[in-house]
Amino acid sequence: MYNASTCAEKFQALPKCLDSIRFAEQVPGWDVERRSAAGELCWSLRDGDTHGISGEDIRKKCDSLDSRCLPHALRWTEDFFGRSDVQDSLGVPDHINFTSLSDHVFAEFAKYGDIIQSAYRLYEPLLRAGIRLLHYVGAQDANCAPAGIMSFLKLLQSPFQEEFLRTPDVPWPTNEDATVRVVGKGAGNMTWILIDGGGHFIAHDQPELVKSIVEHWVENIPFD
Repeated sequence: MYNASTCAEKFQALPKCLDSIRFAEQVPGWDVERRSAAGELCWSLRDGDTHGISGEDIRKKCDSLDSRCLPHALRWTEDFFGRSDVQDSLGVPDHINFTSLSDHVFAEFAKYGDIIQSAYRLYEPLLRAGIRLLHYVGAQDANCAPAGIMSFLKLLQSPFQEEFLRTPDVPWPTNEDATVRVVGKGAGNMTWILIDGGGHFIAHDQPELVKSIVEHWVENIPFD
């Protein structure tokens, strides 16, 4: 998405972002001032010129009707759930509006530095308790980029970590569709799937493949 000069500029700012995160996490409890400051500093890494390329799917250009480059289906969802007959059927009061993406809600979370936390650590007690973990992502997603997700998956401390690190990614169901890394029997206790031909909204981009993934996972069927 970025040209070489923008990448170089953002790379120079990265150490300050990482230092601010470490500084925020040094103190016990939740230091709003430190975390919100880190959030503002690190958010600047996202403001580079993408030359019209969508961060949600790097194969696509932004839709001029929506500067956030979101799928049209989100607007259709708002229209559907905003209908009075749908609200009546669901028992939703008239004064409550359905919004698929709220800048106000985001601002409230950002104000308290909510994004500055090692949320991936929440997976560790789940894995130790025997809760199965599946991560499937679109290869063309630059919002929650696959490289970043794999980075924190490698950091997880769990009974499956050593095997996860040495397990190879294998094609499934074909070389052109996805790669799968499975640790454990059946569909796995800790499973990573990288799906080609899809971005941030991977179920929207690859509905049949995602349906098959979920069916395998729920029924605990091996990805053979």
